[in-house]
Amino acid sequence: MVRLQIKITYCLLGLILCLGIVSCTNKKNKFDSKAWKADHAGRTAKRSAMIDDLLQSDTLKQKRLKEVIDLLGTDYYAQLELDGTMTLSYVVEEAYGWGIDPKYNADLVITFDKDSLRTVKNITLEETGEK
Repeated sequence: MVRLQIKITYCLLGLILCLGIVSCTNKKNKFDSKAWKADHAGRTAKRSAMIDDLLQSDTLKQKRLKEVIDLLGTDYYAQLELDGTMTLSYVVEEAYGWGIDPKYNADLVITFDKDSLRTVKNITLEETGEK
């Protein structure tokens, strides 16, 4: 009887450990504009959890500049090229080591057509460094 209780206890502990490990893996969430905007510069990792959905869905495709800003917020870096192409970059995640510069950086980069409507032309995730 005691051996059975010990076996059951070990099985339960093993199951709890496995569930704990599985629950600690990176969670992927559907894009949520409100949660994206609340996660300024990717500080709470909510943006990282939504990035796959944002890149694979049609959420940003063929949107105009104002629509993208309405969805993602105003904490972006803008760049206007000489040819008229415009790019917005949103920080998705940053990881720091001992220095002041990040050792890892992930940015959502959105390129707009140079036409007067400024519609989304390309959406990429640019990563630099190591996590």
